[in-house]
Amino acid sequence: MKFLMMPDYFSDNERVEYGGLFGITLNNMTVKDIYNRINDRDEIIKLELYSNIKYKEPIAPIDEKLLEYYL
Repeated sequence: MKFLMMPDYFSDNERVEYGGLFGITLNNMTVKDIYNRINDRDEIIKLELYSNIKYKEPIAPIDEKLLEYYL
């Protein structure tokens, strides 16, 4: 997805961002178990269930838009 981002709490500038939506099945694993297996910590700094952070933490507009395709 290509998305024109307006200034927000992540950046003071208008910018273009690209995003993708990925899904997994947890099969008796916790989010923490999966995070511990991530090799690319530069790109993925946090892994959390959306239902646990909605309305509690800032979520980038591009991520909210991507979730509209899934939900």
